[in-house]
Parts: sequence; structure tokens; C-alpha cells
Amino acid sequence: MTPELHTPAVSGRGLRLAYWIVTVLLCLNLFAGVLDLLKTDLVRQNTLSIGMPLGMLPFYGIIKIIGGIVLLAVANPVLKIGAYAGVIFYFLGAAAAHVTSGQPFAAVAPALVILTLAVASFLLWYRKVGLRVTTEG
Repeated sequence: MTPELHTPAVSGRGLRLAYWIVTVLLCLNLFAGVLDLLKTDLVRQNTLSIGMPLGMLPFYGIIKIIGGIVLLAVANPVLKIGAYAGVIFYFLGAAAAHVTSGQPFAAVAPALVILTLAVASFLLWYRKVGLRVTTEG
């Protein structure tokens, strides 16, 4: 009684184009994780302003870059769903950290925009591949 993933593709050039545009925009933001690895001044300021330790920056950078790679290059639906979940939780946490540290909306907005891109990309991907989970037995 193991779940099987069936992925009958939904055709539609517009759907595929929308998926790729949103996903590339999302991944460009994720690949900015390089800035976390380099610990640029802006990244350090933002990290300290929400009370996070600077020692976490390399970890943040690596998980964002890996997430971007998986979303762009991996076809396995389980890995892709895991990457989407990770990205969505990461940016939910980032938005919450900015809000709870008392920062203005302008500081929260970038995390919310990237979160919106992640959710939109997931929904477009989900629709594009027609993913459904079934169990036999």
C-alpha cells in the first residue's frame, strides 16, 4: 500500500510560460543566497536587525541556493515538493521575523513578495504536471 505519483501533464503554452517566468524570478532571488555566503554589509545589517546570529548566514545561503537548483533542474516530484515546502517555510519565517522585530512593512515586503512567487510557482507547477497522489489497495 505505497502511494504512487501520477503526473498526467496539463497542456497549455500559457501555463508553461507563466510557470517558467515565475519560477525563474523566484530562483533569481534564491540564488542571491550567494550574498548570504559572502556576508555582504546589507545582508549583515538585515540579519542583525531581526536578531538572528551572523553565524547562520552560510547555512541560509546554502539552503537557498540548493532550493533554487532543485526547483530549476530536478524532475523528481518528491524532491520538488520538498524544495517548495522549504522555500515557503523559509520566507514565512523571514516575514514573521521582520514583523516580530517591529520593523516597518517596507522591511517585510521583500519576504512577502518572494513568498508569493514561491506559492505561485508551486501552484503553476502543480497544475502543469497535474500531480495527484493515489494509494492502491
